[in-house]
Amino acid sequence: MADNGAVSAEIVLEKLQIAVQNRFSKEVLEVNCAIGAEGDWCKAVVDQMVCQLHGFLYAEHAGEIFHEQPKSWWQMFKEQYFPYWLQDRWAVKYDKLHWDFKCLYPDFRPSLPDQKVVIHAIRNYENDD
Repeated sequence: MADNGAVSAEIVLEKLQIAVQNRFSKEVLEVNCAIGAEGDWCKAVVDQMVCQLHGFLYAEHAGEIFHEQPKSWWQMFKEQYFPYWLQDRWAVKYDKLHWDFKCLYPDFRPSLPDQKVVIHAIRNYENDD
């Protein structure tokens, strides 16, 4: 930490691959099929039109949360109201949940995208003395 209250940090960004897929219905794609093709053939193609976009965003790892919860209301009931000796006989079943949080930078485009991206951030903290 510097004398003026500034703190510097190094943030390493990772490439996060993303993909979006959408199926378009014929109501959305009101297409005039008079392009020299048969109308029935064109309508069948339009009913099946799918658009996929692939790309990447830069992201920063923001943390993880691990959590366990009973699998059903019956498992919750056993956990809350069964005595321990009965829970030993019929164990409570749990779902294990894992959340991985990322901070996304959708507008960030580095000049050399294949290189490791590091952001040097400086933040000033005001003293409330």
